[in-house]
Amino acid sequence: MTRGKRSPPTFRRRAGLYVALIFLSFLCLAMWPAPQAEAALAKVTRVTLEETPGGLQLVITTSHPVRYERRTFKPDWIIVDVFEAELGIPAGTLPIVRGVVTKVRVGQFTPDVVRVVVELAQPVQSRVSIFAPSMIAR
Repeated sequence: MTRGKRSPPTFRRRAGLYVALIFLSFLCLAMWPAPQAEAALAKVTRVTLEETPGGLQLVITTSHPVRYERRTFKPDWIIVDVFEAELGIPAGTLPIVRGVVTKVRVGQFTPDVVRVVVELAQPVQSRVSIFAPSMIAR
């Protein structure tokens, strides 16, 4: 009687190692955290300009607090990017033309950034603020 060939011990060790690695891979995948639902984007619901003794006040109203950044492109432009936000008003030119303000535009710059551009007849002192009703203390 002849016996069948026995596999060498190194093959058995490798096969066992591969089985263990595959098992650990499946275990890691099962324990991997599920992706978190992305937070809802804030809605930009209003853009207003107020002339104050200190200059121009740009107020951007959002549905909840957001981060924003004022950018410098031209000295007679006010450019504001509102992050993690989407338009809650129609994109385009807003009917705000008075004093040194020649044009106000809003648009969805990227899927999660709203850009507000205020064009001025001449450079003036200006401030930007974000107003979110949820920021009011109750």
